[in-house]
Amino acid sequence: MNQKERGAMMQSGHPSGPGRRRFLVALSGMAVAAAAPTSALAHATHAAPAGGSPTQTLLLPARPVSRLRLRMVGGGTSELRTLVGGQVTAVQLMFTGCGTTCLTQGALFAALQDRLAGQRRDGRLLSISIDALGDDPKVLAGWLGRFGAQRGLWSAGVPSVQETDRLLAEFSIGALAVNAAEHLNRVFVVDAGGYLRVVTSLDPSADQVMRAMDIARS
Repeated sequence: MNQKERGAMMQSGHPSGPGRRRFLVALSGMAVAAAAPTSALAHATHAAPAGGSPTQTLLLPARPVSRLRLRMVGGGTSELRTLVGGQVTAVQLMFTGCGTTCLTQGALFAALQDRLAGQRRDGRLLSISIDALGDDPKVLAGWLGRFGAQRGLWSAGVPSVQETDRLLAEFSIGALAVNAAEHLNRVFVVDAGGYLRVVTSLDPSADQVMRAMDIARS
C-alpha cells in the first residue's frame, strides 16, 4: 500500500485521536527506516541496565505481556498472552510493505526456524505487523510463505489500528519509546510464562537470538 492509498483510507472513516496519531508516527518512523536503515536505526537505542551486555538487554524485572488481540494468519483472533504462553517465543515487529530491513528480519527468523527445528529445541517465532492498514492475515500469510515458515513454529498476526500504539508500548524498553524505528531490527524474547525477558541489540545474529532464548529458558 502506497502513501496515496493510505491517505485515501484515512479520509474514509478510519479512527482518529491520540492512538491514531501514534500509529501514523509509527508508520513514519518505519518509512524512514526502510528508506535509510543504517542512518535511521543507528540512533534507535535504549538504555541498558548497568553491566548489561552490549548485545542484549535483560529486563529486570521481567514484565508480563498483555491480552492485546491480534488477527492471525490462518483465521481468527488470538490474545498475545495466549500466543506466547507455554513456550519461549521470539517476537519481531515488521510490516510487509517494508522492502529492506523487514526482509532482513524475515531472513533472520528463517534461519532461527531452521536451528530450532534442527536442534529440536523448545521455542517458536511470532512476527507482528505494525501496519494495520496495509497488512491483513492473507497478506501476512504470503509474507511468511516467502521465507518458508513452518506452521506451528512460526506465525504472524496484526492488531487493529486502534491498538497499534499499544503494541509499540508493549515492546518498549524506555517508557517513552513509541516510534516504530526504535523497535525495528530487534528481537523480543518472551519466556514460557508469558514474561518479556530479553531484548536484543539492533541487527542481532541468529546466534545472539538463540542465546537470548536460552536465557529466557533459564
